[in-house]
Amino acid sequence: MAHPSCFLRLAIVAAVPLVVIPSAISDQAERIVVVSLTGDWKHDGARVTFGQSLPATGCLFASDGSVVLQPDKKDASAQPFICEKPSRDSSCSGHDGAGCAVPLDPGKWKSGGSGLGNVWAAVRRLFTGDPEKYMVAASRGIEPELVDTVVLLEDSKMDLAPAFREMSDGQYWVRFSSANNSAPASSGEPRSVQYASHHPAITSAPAVQPGLYRLSLLDKNGGPLGSDCWILVSSREGFRATSQAFQAANEKSSQWPEDMDPSAVRALLRAYLESLSSSGAAGKP
Repeated sequence: MAHPSCFLRLAIVAAVPLVVIPSAISDQAERIVVVSLTGDWKHDGARVTFGQSLPATGCLFASDGSVVLQPDKKDASAQPFICEKPSRDSSCSGHDGAGCAVPLDPGKWKSGGSGLGNVWAAVRRLFTGDPEKYMVAASRGIEPELVDTVVLLEDSKMDLAPAFREMSDGQYWVRFSSANNSAPASSGEPRSVQYASHHPAITSAPAVQPGLYRLSLLDKNGGPLGSDCWILVSSREGFRATSQAFQAANEKSSQWPEDMDPSAVRALLRAYLESLSSSGAAGKP
């Protein structure tokens, strides 16, 4: 006859899965990533930050602004939300004075436009780098500005026309620098660019290699004029696919609600542009 201690050991072993399984399920619980935001959003009373990962429960609250959320999984699509009155859902009640409420449960989301497809590569980069670098200062109004884009580098010459497409025809001066810091990528002297709509805007770029850069608009003496953009400089081999991927992301984001803060959209698109600089068009939405 088996000793009573044997039954005790068997009971302990059988009980282990009952303890481990709930823990594993908890570890795999769905998370929501804040891939862009403007305004002062809060979750459980704490301020939410760009790039933060949150449990898919409860709500985000704010008095104004916009937020872009994405479930933390590869097949998810980023979704935009603008300020709306607090939801009737019980999880979004009890926050007097909050003009905006967004549930964190994707099952309660209403589609805001067409989504932005899978920008997973861009979102993942937010966790390992400096997410604040993607944020863009509020627009100065109706003044035309440089545009984030992909440009072609060939035979040490670069066509900057895509970055100038919202600008008036004329002569401009610009400077290239790293998109990650303010160190010049080539000569610190202003470069002259002659722009005319529907024509190439060629500038000599002997020291520039394919990669991600900040293009700053200057006066003739090198003083900043307050407009800059990110450009992904591409060789002929990868230009077509990379340019089409970024254009597709822009077109999808243009279908988001008109009241969506353009600064929040641009920040997400900059992250996506950076992901293309290392992955090519493989991460296209």
